[in-house]
Order: sequence, then C-alpha cells, then structure tokens
Amino acid sequence: MVIKNKRGWITVLEATIAVMLISGVLMVVYVRQGGEESQVQDYIFSLQKQVLSDISSRTDLRIFVLENNETALNSFVQSKIPPAYSYSVKLCDLGDDYDHCLLNETEVRETRDKDLFAEETIISSELDPNNPGDSTYEPRKVRLFVWEAR
Repeated sequence: MVIKNKRGWITVLEATIAVMLISGVLMVVYVRQGGEESQVQDYIFSLQKQVLSDISSRTDLRIFVLENNETALNSFVQSKIPPAYSYSVKLCDLGDDYDHCLLNETEVRETRDKDLFAEETIISSELDPNNPGDSTYEPRKVRLFVWEAR
C-alpha cells in the first residue's frame, strides 16, 4: 500500500491533537469551577446525615422527637452544628396534611440569598424491650435545615 498524499494524514492528526487539547483544558476548567462550593455542599450534607442518624439511633433523642420536645432536640443539634452555620429543627406530625415542616418568617428572611440545605428523617416509635406495653408510637418527621451564618 502506497500513500500518495501524506499531507492529508498530517492534517487529520493535527486536528485530533487540537480536539484533545481543547477537551483537556475544558475538563480542567470544569473540575476547578465547582471545587470549593462542592466541598461545602458535601460537608453540610454529611453533617446533616450524621445528626439525623444520631437522632434515629439514640433512644433519648427518639423520645424527644416522639414527645415533640423541640427544645431538648435543639440542644443536641446545637452541639453538633459548627458556629459558622445556622440551623433549624422542625418536628411535624406525619399524618397531618397541613403540617409541612416549613421555616418560620424570621428564618426565611435570614436565609434569603443564602444556600439552604434541608434533610429529613421519620421517627415512628420507640420500643421498650423490657416493657412492651410502655412503647411509644407517635410518628413524626424531623427536618433539619442548615445554612451559612455569615
């Protein structure tokens, strides 16, 4: 096989290299673009998951939820959320069509123009293995809102 026009192959090779260089530059710019913001989002998401996991697994915190004791639950959450962030914990009846676990007006004003992160979990009961008749069944939703305090 004899190649008569070697310039055509060189042009194709040059075009391929140019496309690869441009793609590489665009990929580097894209990865760096969301770096810091993505780290903050990942941190807050993992923090919320950890707090809600603790609430779900600890008996004392589950009882606070089932008894609608928002004050005691706030004390626990405050110990877990760093001072650089503000938070709000809402407890809502699971079966109530009108209770939507929303922020109040003050919190809405405070979160304006800020990134707001919300996660939730459901606590349905607390079983007492020693006395099954003393078990509590009062399903509630726990919603945790977190935003930067700036």
